[in-house]
Amino acid sequence: MSEVFQTNDVVFRACVLYETLHGKSVEEAYENMKKVKPNVEYSDFEYWYFRFSNGRHELNHDRSTDPSLADMPTNVMEKIFEHLDLMDKLCTRKVCRKLRAVIDDQASSFDGEIEIRITGKICKILYQSDEIKYSAQENGNYLLETPRKKISLKDSLQDSDF
Repeated sequence: MSEVFQTNDVVFRACVLYETLHGKSVEEAYENMKKVKPNVEYSDFEYWYFRFSNGRHELNHDRSTDPSLADMPTNVMEKIFEHLDLMDKLCTRKVCRKLRAVIDDQASSFDGEIEIRITGKICKILYQSDEIKYSAQENGNYLLETPRKKISLKDSLQDSDF
């Protein structure tokens, strides 16, 4: 019986819908789901949970038909990104190639000075009271540290990513 949870997406979604309709929090519902489908991805579960909790209960919905950031007109993105500060632009450009292209094509203006310090395997960008640090790690990966988070970057960038 449990293999049906592993192989049938509609059965999986019906279980998520059941949890949603019974008012379970996303965390509690996810923990319950892991009991019947141990390899469930949180992002997949979360997508269906919030879709169902917003009243969209179609179990056969095709996620690929959902609009994405890449579908947004470039001129709309440009207007939104005009209001981002340096830190937000640096984080946003990591989302996808289209966002990176839009942000990189925009002229940026900054109040104050930007200082860049490069020493050994560390590059620091200082802007106002914020510091962004990019450093090579011993395991071959890289670490990007911002005031808001730390992100480990794999050493798998291709020339086409630039």
